[in-house]
Amino acid sequence: GRTLTPRKLSLKGDNLLVAEFSRNLGQITIEAVSKGEYITFTPKEITVQDVEMLTFCAVSPSPQKYLGTMSGMSSDDESGVGVRSLSLKVAMSRQHSPRLLSASSESKYGLTDVSAAIAAGPRSELTTIFKTMEQNEPVPKSIHGGPHALESNLTRGSYLFADLRAADTDLWIKLAKQGGFEFIHLHGWWKTLGHYDINRGYYPNGLEDMKKTVDKIHDAGLKVTCHTLTACIDPRDPWVSPVPSDDLIATYTYTLAKPFAKDDKILYVNEEPGPKHEVIWSYSCNGNAIKIGKEIIQYTEISREEGNYCFKNCTRGAFKTTPQDHAQGAKADYLQQRYIAFYPDPDSKLADDLADAIANVYNTLGLDGIYFDGSEGMMSRYGIDTMRWKIFQRLKNGGITEASCWGHNSWWFHSRLGAWDHPVWANRRNHDAHVDQSLRFRLADLVQPQLGWWAPRGPSTHARGHFPDEMEYFGAKNLSIDGPMSIQSVNVSRNPWNARIQEMMTILGWYERFRMANYFTKEDLLPLQGKKADFRLRMDDNGQWKLTPVAYNWHTATPSSNSWSANNPHKAQPYRGRIEALYTIHQLNQKVQPVLIDFAEIDQMDEKRSRSGQIQQTLSVVTEDTKLAPKNLRIQAVNQSDSSRGAWTIVGKNYPHPYHSMQNGRGFGFWVKGDGSGALLNLQVCTPSVYHGAISDHYVDLDFKGWKYVKLLLRERDSDRMADYEWPYSTNAASHAICRNAIFPNALSSVKLIINEIPAKGGVDIIVSPIISIPQTKNNLENLALSVNGKSISIPVVMQSGDYLELEGEDDCAHYDERGELITRFKPVCPNGWPTMNEGDNSITIQASSVQQALTPRVEVVSMNLGNPFGTRSDKVDWKYLKDEYELPRTIHAQDGLSNKLNVFRRNEQGKSPNDNPKLEIELYVASAGANTQAYADASALVLDSCDNLEHYKASERNDYPKFAFDSENQGTAKPGVTFDTALMKSQYAPNGSLQFNARSARSDTAGWAAIGRRFDKPIDISNGKTLAFWLHGDASGSTFKVQLRDVKGIWHDMTTSVSFNGWKYVEFNLAGAKLDLKQVEYILYYYNGLPAGRTIDSATTEGTLVSCAISPVKILSDTSTLDTPTLTINGTSIAFPVKLESGQTLVCEDEVNWTVLDISRKPIAQGKLTTAFPKLKPGPNPAILTFDNMKDETFNARLAIIKHYQ
Repeated sequence: GRTLTPRKLSLKGDNLLVAEFSRNLGQITIEAVSKGEYITFTPKEITVQDVEMLTFCAVSPSPQKYLGTMSGMSSDDESGVGVRSLSLKVAMSRQHSPRLLSASSESKYGLTDVSAAIAAGPRSELTTIFKTMEQNEPVPKSIHGGPHALESNLTRGSYLFADLRAADTDLWIKLAKQGGFEFIHLHGWWKTLGHYDINRGYYPNGLEDMKKTVDKIHDAGLKVTCHTLTACIDPRDPWVSPVPSDDLIATYTYTLAKPFAKDDKILYVNEEPGPKHEVIWSYSCNGNAIKIGKEIIQYTEISREEGNYCFKNCTRGAFKTTPQDHAQGAKADYLQQRYIAFYPDPDSKLADDLADAIANVYNTLGLDGIYFDGSEGMMSRYGIDTMRWKIFQRLKNGGITEASCWGHNSWWFHSRLGAWDHPVWANRRNHDAHVDQSLRFRLADLVQPQLGWWAPRGPSTHARGHFPDEMEYFGAKNLSIDGPMSIQSVNVSRNPWNARIQEMMTILGWYERFRMANYFTKEDLLPLQGKKADFRLRMDDNGQWKLTPVAYNWHTATPSSNSWSANNPHKAQPYRGRIEALYTIHQLNQKVQPVLIDFAEIDQMDEKRSRSGQIQQTLSVVTEDTKLAPKNLRIQAVNQSDSSRGAWTIVGKNYPHPYHSMQNGRGFGFWVKGDGSGALLNLQVCTPSVYHGAISDHYVDLDFKGWKYVKLLLRERDSDRMADYEWPYSTNAASHAICRNAIFPNALSSVKLIINEIPAKGGVDIIVSPIISIPQTKNNLENLALSVNGKSISIPVVMQSGDYLELEGEDDCAHYDERGELITRFKPVCPNGWPTMNEGDNSITIQASSVQQALTPRVEVVSMNLGNPFGTRSDKVDWKYLKDEYELPRTIHAQDGLSNKLNVFRRNEQGKSPNDNPKLEIELYVASAGANTQAYADASALVLDSCDNLEHYKASERNDYPKFAFDSENQGTAKPGVTFDTALMKSQYAPNGSLQFNARSARSDTAGWAAIGRRFDKPIDISNGKTLAFWLHGDASGSTFKVQLRDVKGIWHDMTTSVSFNGWKYVEFNLAGAKLDLKQVEYILYYYNGLPAGRTIDSATTEGTLVSCAISPVKILSDTSTLDTPTLTINGTSIAFPVKLESGQTLVCEDEVNWTVLDISRKPIAQGKLTTAFPKLKPGPNPAILTFDNMKDETFNARLAIIKHYQ
């Protein structure tokens, strides 16, 4: 454990340095070789005994402004000094203060004959020096990584994550081009991690189909990269199941203290179990798998009692290995696990085979880059570096390379730094922090930044989805520093998670193309870097692209806080804003809602502390004037300092495994007796790291006196405000725990009350009732009215929680559901005209009432104020990136002169561009040609399933539907942990009642599902039908309802819809493109998927949350609505398309002449030529309207996309 420093250093010969140690402990000989622009150092001989680590190259650099994470360089704007490892066996370290760069060898890998180098020079020459080093030394070489990264013509481009099926290749190409991406990044292409066989669900013919897909993307002018999990080996992979490899890394190794028969459940060992053991199996923990011979077991309990070391409750033959008898003295390996994967010894044949498997796919496909994700799962510097070198050096063209951890030795081929997992909360604050970090990469590490992985998320039970302005914020910040980015969690489905994805990708594409083209001057881009500084990028009425500052003002309104003041820092302007209907919690009912924590049980609280030396905390129990219990907690704290900043006190309880449960609650209800001190009360709940780790703060401003009932929801954590205060824990916006990971409601590791901002030379004195865990619920709001400076806007819609309104003007108001699906465009009632936001403070009031009177109406109102547009074209625009320009897609619901009106803009670059007169490409997708409820109600409609006889859905030898219900792990009527039943529900759509499907999941995840099914008396012919329709009663659970038809040959067709609504909803699916034989439909199955989680893995204290839906008769309709003769009129010139479009069909006209109609599978079914010429656009906005012939008085949903091609 000693650190030895030599007492003498001498030169021997021309290039040998001899370091001698006192007391004749020995010496070290190091070869130093000058190679012109750098010097290498190589330990040659060590006579000192028992050396574990040797630091043989170190420098204390003078330039210290930047410190490279991967480059090993310390630099400033004028010069730099770097220490570079030249061997996998050398570890490079960086010390901040005092600044020190050093290289070391380790005895377990070899102390001698390994090298490192020192280089120094002016900043302008640093990349040249490192290139020379790369060429001369035995390190990996890449023209896109390390010293070449900033000069590569590929590293500026962004990539789009694509779980891409070969059949959808064209759609992915289209989406990538729309978003301005240079690369499509293939993800999920493997069957299992390890062997990396091809996912036949994506590529039916394996590598052959995948190669055709890559070639097609290349032919479209895009590059292709692939995702890997580096060294991860899936437990389902043949290297684990059914016979595990002996080369899997073990964290600990034990010997059996007793024989372990194949039926035994307790494994006794001679050695004390190490501290890294976990008792659960989860993505983010070390796992509970032990390998003995060719069997893997899993345990759930550990004994560290001396003389009784053992692992209990063992599951034998885990991961489909075979239970076996094991002799006393046999070796037992605790397998290293992370990300539901095991790992190979880096120097083993298994590691070589894994590298070969990845390289084979990469080289066969001719890919352009790779991402080494999950590298850190190797859990050692040497393991991480070795696996990445092994894989990269097998690639024929290494291409663009990124990785999830940034090891020094991989810098030689690393192209970009900085990918973060996308945020869920505090999106702006998270991305500001990301930009701050990324600003240094070009200077510190000589590589490009990477500002992804961003995701335009849709809604979930634990968080709302993202809005288009958040995507615009992302794009603007990337533009501000010329930062490449990446996008994940999108797909090419017509019903994406976030229904506004097309709009978001269009906006992102604007920013990305202008970034790649270097369109704006550097001076114009500087303001975009400002923290929480929002902008809009739009073309103005003169055809000029401009950036406009946007000031946002957020306010959460309830009946007690429905009036406030909003500041407009810009000039007076018409009001713009967004109103979101928020979720709420159920009415307080202590008979059925559990107490989460009672802080009055002071002795049970194991955390009672305050900021040292400043805050004095006093806790006591009060018994008079209490709420929810005979005893309440009184918290008093005195701040003796001169500042309220960081003046905090804590009381709370920590929960070890198996943790603490909110049961069915997703919100909190409690009473606070405030003191008007102005301090901040924070109810904080946390989830342990084994369940991803999350910190959820929920703030109550103590600006009131007396009792106040407080309602807080898990989904509304205060991650954005955290940085406004100083807390006794990190508030880093990069933290997954703060901005990304959801609280696991049934595995809380702590519940705390924290009071902060205690007044200087003052104090707080509050009383808190028990905290009740209460379920969250959706609410329906009506009678909405917004008043701005006394002028009222009456809003004629009913909103459900999650819905939001966008108000951009009296003729530009839209109502969206929580997925962002447009419900309607509407014209509000403004008796005194549309209100104005004055410069400075403005008075705003909102009124709303709940349809369910027991629920409190809650809304978030966001006011938006625009500043003065700006933006100057640079002198070096690369116009090839601006040859295509996308209009915002328009969703049209009605032929009312409001929904179907739009503007088509044309640029005017005043002669600086190659061409400002575009050709138009038109795509009109018909999501719904109209809900054909009339055809559904008609007696001639074919009733496929009456849904009124429960006997039809009982599994039997004949009705063997359970064999068809399965996922990758289970088969049967339900996923383990899920219970369900059926009943008949009264319905206006079915005289004999509707089929009610009730399910509960006691699982720890949302992978729970249940299925019921019916086999018809004989196969039914529905081939004359065009759609399948039914009425569905939902409970807004967010689960997924799926209908599956199966023919006599077992081929099936799935139809899914989200149960994100309350009450009855008409659902209709187009049958076009179904693969099964519609003349011989044998089964119909109903699935309830994505059921809400109900417990931890170890707890059985809850049955789970009840979800319920009901289905009224399922019918086959042969008569379908159509949209006839779509006609686009621009500047008074009409272009009529002689077609009738059904639901699911798409009209495409790419060249202003030839049109094609595509069916739901995007196969051509009709073609023709236009006889009317498209109009020439004038600079700026061109009024347009889309109309249809013979429109009936019914709703429809058509989406119009226009692309302008500047040749």
